[in-house]
Amino acid sequence: MTKIPSKVRLVLKELKQDDSELAELCISRVTELLQSSGCSDARSWATNILPLVLGEMSDVEGAGDLDEWLLDLDGAEYDVVFGIQQVFSEIQDKLAKKSPEDIRDAIIYSVEKTLTEMDRIRYQRLYG
Repeated sequence: MTKIPSKVRLVLKELKQDDSELAELCISRVTELLQSSGCSDARSWATNILPLVLGEMSDVEGAGDLDEWLLDLDGAEYDVVFGIQQVFSEIQDKLAKKSPEDIRDAIIYSVEKTLTEMDRIRYQRLYG
């Protein structure tokens, strides 16, 4: 079992959520946005696009940088980043004393951990 980084743990503690709850919030938000854009298999798209977006997001510092990044995107990538931005902003409003970097890291850690676990379960189902 991987130890949760202390800054991530503190963000999750203040939110009164565990990493899977935060990840599910992000995945659900992205899924809703993809569905509203006409994506027929939005949940599948969300879980497949999120790792790519999270890799790029690790360089993003705060909500203002997310806004700038959104200007360069369109389609499904836009929906994914916009969904993450909404969650990021909501957390930032709740936890005003936490740094944007800590919030970003909590989102990235939580979603990546959850997606990795989902992949592990799928693999076990397919290959035993």
